[in-house]
Amino acid sequence: MSGRGLSVRASERIAELAAKGERQIWRPGDVVGPASRVIRPTFVPKRLYAAIISQFLHGELATAELCRRLSGAVDDPVARRFLDTQIADETRHADAYGRYLEHFGGIRPIDGNFRRAMDSALDWSGPPQAWLLGFHVLLEGEALRTLADFQASWPCPVFARVNALISRDEARHVAFGKLFLRDTLPSLPPAERQAIYLKVRDLWQATGEGLLSETWAPGFFTRRLRRRWLDDGWRHHLRSFADVGLLGLEEMRALDREAVAAA
Repeated sequence: MSGRGLSVRASERIAELAAKGERQIWRPGDVVGPASRVIRPTFVPKRLYAAIISQFLHGELATAELCRRLSGAVDDPVARRFLDTQIADETRHADAYGRYLEHFGGIRPIDGNFRRAMDSALDWSGPPQAWLLGFHVLLEGEALRTLADFQASWPCPVFARVNALISRDEARHVAFGKLFLRDTLPSLPPAERQAIYLKVRDLWQATGEGLLSETWAPGFFTRRLRRRWLDDGWRHHLRSFADVGLLGLEEMRALDREAVAAA
C-alpha cells in the first residue's frame, strides 16, 4: 500500500464494518427461487430487462475480482479482513441476480464495452487507492443510486427484496472505501492524485458510454439521454471524490474543462 498505513481510528472503524459484514450474511435461495413470483416492468422489454440485470451481475463478479487483487496489494490485515467479507458479498449478489434471471431466460452476456472498461480498470497498475476510488466510491456509489431509482419505479417485489439486501451490503462497501481513502489519500503526492482522477474519469466515460450499446432497445438509452446521465452522474460523484480528499472541486472541474478543450 502506498504511503503510511491506516490510522488506529480508521482501522477500528473498518474492523467494525468487517464484523457487521460477517453478521449480515444472507442466503440468495431464501430470497429468490424457482417458485418466486416475479414481475417485469411492462414498459421494459423482456430482453432489455434481462440485459440490464445481467450487467449488475457481471459488475458484481468484476468487483469480486478487484477485491481479490486489492487484498494482495494492501498490507493492512484489517483492510484485508474487510475485503474478504466483500468478496463473499459480491459472490452472493451475483448468485442472487443469477437466480432472479432464471425467470427471464437466464443470464445475458456481459456488454462488450462494459467488459473492456472493467478489464482496463482491473489492469490499472497505479496505487490501490485508484481501484478503491473507481470501484468502491464511483461504481458502488452509482449502483446504490441506480438501485434506489429502480426500487422507486420497478414493481417486482422479489427484485425489491434482493435490491434491499444488496443495497445494504453496497452501502457498507462504500463506507469502507471512503474510510480507507480519507486515511491514505493525503499521503499521495498531488500529481499521483491527479493521475487517479483522470483514470477514474476514463473509467466512468468508458463504462457509461458503451453500456448496453450492443442491446436492441428502441426508445431507451439514446445517445442524448446517455450523455445527460453521464454528465449528471459525474457531477454527483465529484463531491464524493472531494469528500475523501482526492482533489478540490475546482481543481477537478478545471481538469474536466481542459479535457473538453483538448477534445
